Amino acid sequence: MDVDPKKPRIDLDIRQTRRLHLAGSVAFPTPFPSVGGISIEKGSLRRSAGGNSQDEAFVIVREESGLEQATSRVFLQEDVAGIFFPGVWVETDKERKFRFAEQDFAYDLEKGEWFLKPHIDAHEINMKLKTDITDPESGARGIAFVPEDEPVLTITESTQTAGTADEASPVLKGCEREW
Repeated sequence: MDVDPKKPRIDLDIRQTRRLHLAGSVAFPTPFPSVGGISIEKGSLRRSAGGNSQDEAFVIVREESGLEQATSRVFLQEDVAGIFFPGVWVETDKERKFRFAEQDFAYDLEKGEWFLKPHIDAHEINMKLKTDITDPESGARGIAFVPEDEPVLTITESTQTAGTADEASPVLKGCEREW
């Protein structure tokens, strides 16, 4: 590549590049620097009622809020600016493997592995971390960073007793339901 001597050249280190990629993004799970289960899963998306559905890849972040509530946040893979997986590399008898941190918070964003757009891809992450990121039970834990103006689907699951289930029924307004 030819360099034009009249144009200024900026050399950015990895931290500066990461900051530019993540500028204006929101971290999930909340509150930052919480860590949650992360998977990349295939699904269908219909952008309008009656429209055609198309296959898409989704990044799903699971937040555990104790025994009674869990929240899943779903993003289009193409909308995610970055994912950080806290952890360390360990040597085993057979290979070098990434071990995900088990803490609920990631205070040091340099101890782990980063994947920035356009490298947020299930195959690429699987190959590097040697885990199946498409499996929600893989043990992959991390933080997803999403630009603040991108859509998010939030799914909240709560556990309650049968006797109190009717009391806390959610009211749905403006939603279509198919039975």
